[in-house]
Amino acid sequence: MKFSYIPGLLLTAAVLASCGSQPYKKETGGIVVNVGKKNESDVNKVRLQVYGDKIIRVTATPDSKFAPDASLSVLERPNDVKFDVEESDSSFPLLTSAHRDNV
Repeated sequence: MKFSYIPGLLLTAAVLASCGSQPYKKETGGIVVNVGKKNESDVNKVRLQVYGDKIIRVTATPDSKFAPDASLSVLERPNDVKFDVEESDSSFPLLTSAHRDNV
């Protein structure tokens, strides 16, 4: 009896186990990138919110969640703007019709 499928199953299981945490999450109006901090004061997550074709709001936090969106400096709310995300090995470009932002 041959077990030629076992190495393939083991390789698939190893790949799936290493992908436990997605590097980014696409949300309504933008993306959140999991940076993964090494020190207590390092950035853990970066959020890009699309407010317009030429306006991207960038926020970062060392915590596992972002603070509530109450802000004294940003009064507008995100518009419904079409955007896309390209995946590469080391960055996640967020694209609008007029902008390209890399994280």
